[in-house]
Amino acid sequence: MRRVLTLLVVLGCFGCALSDAPAPLPLAQPKPAVPLVASTVHSGSPSSAGVILPTQDASSPAPTNQVDFSFLNYFYQQKSSNVYEDDQLHEIENRLEKLEGKESFFSPDTVSVLIGALVGAVGAILGGIAGSWFLSRSEAKRHAKEEKEKTRTLLCGFYHEIDGFRALYDTTLGEKIASPTLTRLLESFPASGNYFPVYDGNIGDLGSMPQGLSKGDIMTCYTSSKALLDVLRINNALIEHLHQAEMQYRYSEDKLSAGKAVTECKKRLDEYLSQVRIADQKFTSASSKAKTALETYKSS
Repeated sequence: MRRVLTLLVVLGCFGCALSDAPAPLPLAQPKPAVPLVASTVHSGSPSSAGVILPTQDASSPAPTNQVDFSFLNYFYQQKSSNVYEDDQLHEIENRLEKLEGKESFFSPDTVSVLIGALVGAVGAILGGIAGSWFLSRSEAKRHAKEEKEKTRTLLCGFYHEIDGFRALYDTTLGEKIASPTLTRLLESFPASGNYFPVYDGNIGDLGSMPQGLSKGDIMTCYTSSKALLDVLRINNALIEHLHQAEMQYRYSEDKLSAGKAVTECKKRLDEYLSQVRIADQKFTSASSKAKTALETYKSS
């Protein structure tokens, strides 16, 4: 393509050089008219009519391209008055064209100027088209590169977001919930915070993710993470109810009724532990798959 562009530039320069060719020099001031002597036209055939064509004095300089305009005026007056026959008029016109040095529209200089202008115009048009094509192609490549970098940055954010939440969960509740000896979860988890700002702010960009990436694993991971937070919020509420029931039992005069309330809260926590463990297992499995899928993009 560089050779094509170089050729277009050379053609454009060549056309501009031809279009700037100097115009023919203007005619000099006309010299005194050359006398024209016409014989009387006799009746009969056209061949019997005689005409004396313009002649040049021997002392006058050699004929040039200068034209005697007074002679031309005389000739056209005679032509309009039908003094000459048609064949004689053609011959005189041919002589006059040679004397005048007329240049037709298709003279070499005119043709060269037209060709130069045409080549320059074509070169400019082709150069503009080629430049526009290369510009659009470069813009498309730049846009594709930016989109690729944006995608890598986003996937890197997904990985660290999932990994960070998994680390926080494992160090607080994950290991305890996985213990088979646990019968009641009495520790609260701060489940009211927004742990997934990257996912929530860019969920619409999942459709533009690379083809080899399992988008389903990422979405499943975030779905199971939010489900786990909902379960932990409910468990936090049950723990709070238990604390209130125990406080009432401590200061209540009706220990029997207050004791029943405490027992009921503990029973609910015991029953809800199964729901917590189910949510824990789903989150643990989904987060492990998502981290594996995003392992390539963890460093952007």
